[in-house]
Amino acid sequence: MRNIIITFSLFVSLVLISCNKKETTTPEPTPTPTTDTHTVKVSKTTITADDFEEATITVLDKNGNDITTQAAISINGVASTSTKFSTKTIGNYNIVAKVQNVNSPTVTITASDPGPSKYAQKTLLEKYTGAWCGNCPRVAHKVNQTAVTNNKVIPVFVHTGDAFNFSLVSAMQSTFGVSGVPSVVVNRNSTWSDNQNNWTETVSPALNYTNNWAPLGLAIQSTVSGSMITGTVKTEFNVNTSRAMKVVIMLVEDGAVASQANYYNATQGSPLAGKGNPIANYSHKNILRQVATNLYGDLIPAAQTTKNNIYDKPFTFNAAGIAVNKAYIVASVVYEDNQPWKGAINTQIVKAGQNVNF
Repeated sequence: MRNIIITFSLFVSLVLISCNKKETTTPEPTPTPTTDTHTVKVSKTTITADDFEEATITVLDKNGNDITTQAAISINGVASTSTKFSTKTIGNYNIVAKVQNVNSPTVTITASDPGPSKYAQKTLLEKYTGAWCGNCPRVAHKVNQTAVTNNKVIPVFVHTGDAFNFSLVSAMQSTFGVSGVPSVVVNRNSTWSDNQNNWTETVSPALNYTNNWAPLGLAIQSTVSGSMITGTVKTEFNVNTSRAMKVVIMLVEDGAVASQANYYNATQGSPLAGKGNPIANYSHKNILRQVATNLYGDLIPAAQTTKNNIYDKPFTFNAAGIAVNKAYIVASVVYEDNQPWKGAINTQIVKAGQNVNF
């Protein structure tokens, strides 16, 4: 009888311990609910993966009211801060909008292959310099070598404080963040700093840009009559885009001769060694002389930036005082100011009096 009582007491104790034991299993997370109280609307369900064609994203409540500003938009699970979507990567993109912790149904945009561009992608290099600047020929050498390495690189030399001084150089330096010379601005987008000890160095960002897919091309037609240079810059678009763009048309003079300060006359291994300081009869390349448009470009009408359209921009230069037989026209299409995008999109060059196609 005593054994029965002890056994029963142990059983009761085990039951009580089991009932008081805390649950250690982690509960499953509650999924974010999906509802049709709001929906995502896109202006296009298919775009070209050229990083230019855009789809606009709008979030609507069940009554059709625009509540985009109240929504957290994600694309393939990544938060988006923009209601405009473009990409250069082919694929499907799932768009979801969350409002008050409730997800909308998913909407998918497909980005298709744009195929090879029919235009060459070229890079604008603007080098700020001065004949009085002893460091400048070092960077000029590297810029010129880069252009020799790749003919898709187009250098323009903007002079300050010398006989070739460009009248608007101070404004350009302020706009593009140039604090001194020598300085190089690549595609009006970023500055480049050289390695002072590497004389075989190229301006690598310029070469990298030339590998990009070209969204547009430029052609230039020009005529010379005495000191007058006239013509038309043609921009042909390979994209449909709402991005605001401008065209800049410059006149440069190549090979004007003047002395150049040279701090590397005694530097062993330098291609400037033994050239003298200053270097007499130094040939200055692609000197910026005039601009036929606004310094930062004339706006291309929005209705013109459509695929296969050609936009014509006429120009006139009075090249009095410039060696017309050494003059070249440089044209760039650049982004309008105050956009998420900036800089030159593509550039073209031609000798004055000649033509170049897209």
